[in-house]
Amino acid sequence: MAPPVSRQWQFSVTCEVDVGETVCLVGSAAQLGSWCLGSVVELQRADPVPHFTGINGANGVNGANGVNGVNGANGARRGNVSNGTTNGTTETEPPVWRTSVTLRTDQDVFYRYCVCMLLHVDGQRKVVARRWETDLAPRKIPAAALQEDDTACEQLDHFGRITPMRHVDRGWLSVESVVQLKLYANPVELWKKRQRKYRLKVTPVNLERKMIAEPLMSSEDSSEMDMQSLRAGNTWPVMELAVMKEGENFFQCQQQFGRVYEEGDFFTFQCQMLKPETIAYMVDLYSAENTDGESAEHIGFCHILPNNLKQTNGTVSMPINGTSQQPIGQLTVDYLLVRPMEEAQCMMENSYSRYWRETWRGLDVGHRGAGNSFTHKPEACANIRENTIASLKQAMEHGADFVEFDIQLSKDMVPLIYHDFHVGIALRKKDVIDDHHLLTVPLKDLEYAQLQQLKVYNIEEGKMGSLHLENDLLEDNQPFPTLQLAMESLDPHLGFNIEIKWTMQLQDGSFELCHPFELNSYIDHILKVVLEHSGTRKIIFSCFHPDICTMLRLKQNRYPVLFLTQGETDQWPPYKDTRCQSLDMAQLFARSAQILGVDVFSGVLLKQPEYIKSAQAKGLVVFCWGDDNANSDTIRYLKAQGCDGIIYDRMDRYCEKDNKESIFLMEARQAKDMALADSDNGSDASAEEAPRTATGKGRPELHFPPISEVPESS
Repeated sequence: MAPPVSRQWQFSVTCEVDVGETVCLVGSAAQLGSWCLGSVVELQRADPVPHFTGINGANGVNGANGVNGVNGANGARRGNVSNGTTNGTTETEPPVWRTSVTLRTDQDVFYRYCVCMLLHVDGQRKVVARRWETDLAPRKIPAAALQEDDTACEQLDHFGRITPMRHVDRGWLSVESVVQLKLYANPVELWKKRQRKYRLKVTPVNLERKMIAEPLMSSEDSSEMDMQSLRAGNTWPVMELAVMKEGENFFQCQQQFGRVYEEGDFFTFQCQMLKPETIAYMVDLYSAENTDGESAEHIGFCHILPNNLKQTNGTVSMPINGTSQQPIGQLTVDYLLVRPMEEAQCMMENSYSRYWRETWRGLDVGHRGAGNSFTHKPEACANIRENTIASLKQAMEHGADFVEFDIQLSKDMVPLIYHDFHVGIALRKKDVIDDHHLLTVPLKDLEYAQLQQLKVYNIEEGKMGSLHLENDLLEDNQPFPTLQLAMESLDPHLGFNIEIKWTMQLQDGSFELCHPFELNSYIDHILKVVLEHSGTRKIIFSCFHPDICTMLRLKQNRYPVLFLTQGETDQWPPYKDTRCQSLDMAQLFARSAQILGVDVFSGVLLKQPEYIKSAQAKGLVVFCWGDDNANSDTIRYLKAQGCDGIIYDRMDRYCEKDNKESIFLMEARQAKDMALADSDNGSDASAEEAPRTATGKGRPELHFPPISEVPESS
C-alpha cells in the first residue's frame, strides 16, 4: 500500500513568553512558510500546569530588585508587585503551545520555533521576531516518520533546546525599527541643587494615538506617578534597558520607577516600533533615596520628540522640568535610529551570527591581504599593494584562513576595498611623488569611475617619496577593487573579515571625518552585496564604532560581528564613547549587543593575556590586531594563549603552517570525505552538518559560544 501523499503533523513545544508575544513555527515546507519570517505559523497555547516560582522575586530573568529568583523574576509583572521584592507567587510550568499542519510525506521537513509579536496594521499582519532557535542545524522530521501510520504521533519539543545546550538569539529587524537612547558620562545636570542620585525611566509615547492628551498629574500625585500607565496596557512599542554592568548588560523590561544611575554607568534604552516618526519618549527622574519598593519621589521629566532626532545618530540636550513645570536641569542623550533593510530579506534556515567551531582557534588572518604596503619600516612592507585582489590572493596562497580588509563607499555608493579616508592625486610627474605634490581628497567625494580613471596614491606613498611596489599596473594590483569583485574572484574557502570604515568621535569632541552618508543606507549597500554574493564563504564583520556593530547585528541574522577595540592605550587619542575605552566595557558591550566577540589591540592584550580566557568563558570569540603581531614569537604566544584569530602583516613571512591552505578548505575536504563515508553506510547526513532529527539525534560536533543571556522570556 502506497504511503499517503500528505498527513497532519502535530507540533508541540514548551515555551515561556511575555505579554504580547506568541510562539510560532517556520520551516522548509511551504506550509511552514519556506523559512520566511512573514509567513510563520502561529501556535496556540494549551492549558498550563501550576507550580511555584519566583522565590523572593527577582534575580532571575527580567526581575527587579529581588533575590535569587527562579526564571523569574518576571515577578514584578506576573506578581503585580512593583519592584519584585515580595515572595514568589503561584506560577505555571512553561506553557505548551500546539498546532497541527498538513505536510507532504515524500520529503524531509526541517523547522524551527520562534517567539514573535504579531501586529495587525491596516489589515496586514506584521511579524516581529523577538527570539528564535539558532542551532546551525534545524529540527528535522524524516520523510519516513511522516509516512508512518501512527497519526497520533506527537513529540513535545522544548524551545531553544535542539541540542542539550540552549541556542536562542534575539531577532533582527524585519518590519520594525529600533531607537536607542544612550546615557553616559553624567547625562543629567540638575541646577540650583546639589547633585543627588536619581532613577531614570523612559516610556515611549505614541503620538498618533494622542496618548499625552490628558494633563500630567499634579505635584501632589507625583509620588504615585507611573508613566507606564500612559500606554494604557499596550505591549507595543517595546521599551527595554541594558546597563553596561555584569548581570545587567542584556536588554530587559524596566522597573516601575526606573533604575538608579550611578557615576560611570552606561545606559542604553532600546525601543522597537513600526513608525519612528510617531514615537516620542518621556524621560522621568525619580529619587533614588526611597528604598521601600512601594513608591519613589518624582523629581522631574522631559520629552524627546521625533523631530529632535534629526539624523540617524547624534546627540540631543533637552530641558528637564520639575513637578511645578519649571526647568530644573538638562538631559544629554546620544541616539541611534536603526531601520530594517529594504532590498534584502533574511531567511530563517540558518544563522552563523554566533556560530564558532571548536577547531577554529589560532586562525591566521591576513591584514589588508598580504599586509600593510605603506609604512616607514620598509622591511615590514608587503611587496604588493594592500587591499587589492592580488594582495588578498597572495595571503591565501601563503596559508591565510581569513583576510581582513576595509570597506568604504564611493560617492555613488559602490562598496570599495580601501583603508584610508583620503587619497592623494598627483599634481606633477606620476613616476616620482612626494607629499608636497599630492592633492588630498576624501574618498567619499569621488565616484567609482573617477577612482578607476585617476592616478591616485595612498597618502603614505607621498611621505615615502616614491613608488616601491612591483607590478602595480596589473589589473589585480589596482586599488579600489569592489567588494563584489572580491566576492566573485577569490576562492570561496577564503574567509573574509570585513571591517566597516566610519568616522569616530574623539574624546575632545572632534570627528575623524565629516561623513555625508545616511548611516542606514551606508550599511545597507554593503550588506546587500554580501548577502547576494557571499555564497558559502565564511564572513565576519567588524568595526570600531559600537553603533555600527549594533546595526550590523540588528539588520541581518546571518553573519557574525566583532567589536574592534583599542582598549586602554595612549598610542592613539581616546574615543568619546566609553564603550571604546576599556577591555571590560568592550566585553560588556559585545555581550549586550549579542555579537560574536571582540577584536582587541594586541599591544593591550599582550599586557593582559588573561583577558582571552576571560572573554571566551563569557561566550565571546577573541581576535587581535596590531603591529606587535608582525613577529613569529608573538603570533605563537597569542595562539598558545588561545586567541581565536591573529591579524598580521606579511603572511608570506610569518605564517608557519606546514600546509599552506585555509582551515575552511581543509574542513570542506574532510566533510566531503565524511559525507561519502556516510553515503556508503546509508546515512543521509550532509557534508557541512548533520541536521538534528525529531528524535534529537545527530553529530554533536558543532559548537556555539554559550548563549546564557537570552532569557526564556525577556
